[in-house]
Amino acid sequence: MCQHYPSAFEDLTPVEECLIAKCHPVGTILKLRSGGRASPTNYNALRGHMIVIPQDPGPLLQILPSPELRLDNLIKVFWLGKQPPTSTDLKPFLRVRKDKVLTALYYLVQHNHLYRDITINHTMIEGWSDEFIPPEIADNIISLENPDHHEREG
Repeated sequence: MCQHYPSAFEDLTPVEECLIAKCHPVGTILKLRSGGRASPTNYNALRGHMIVIPQDPGPLLQILPSPELRLDNLIKVFWLGKQPPTSTDLKPFLRVRKDKVLTALYYLVQHNHLYRDITINHTMIEGWSDEFIPPEIADNIISLENPDHHEREG
């Protein structure tokens, strides 16, 4: 476990982490319900075959956030509930805060040798609101009125 967790990374949402990452998992599944909490079902425990394909990302990951990043391909959100989610329901998990992303990127450039050569995409970040939920994620939320029968509380 990390003894010193830099304040620049405290409270980052999964979306903000995706924006500052130099590499990404194949995908992230978030199963959300009202009340600002995730479903108790743990998708990190999914098992299956994994294939690693060597890639040369070229200059794309030298610019962060990458202009080629497709958040809707990396993060899938399932909403549990009869009512559609409100932005208040989604914010704890999906919001992007411009200042948090910039602070984390500045910290990484200064303290992590793997990030020293990156270029911060100020043009992209300047086009953002101070806080927002990316529309490419919000517009693709899958609503599930009835949770799976496999899901257990506790």
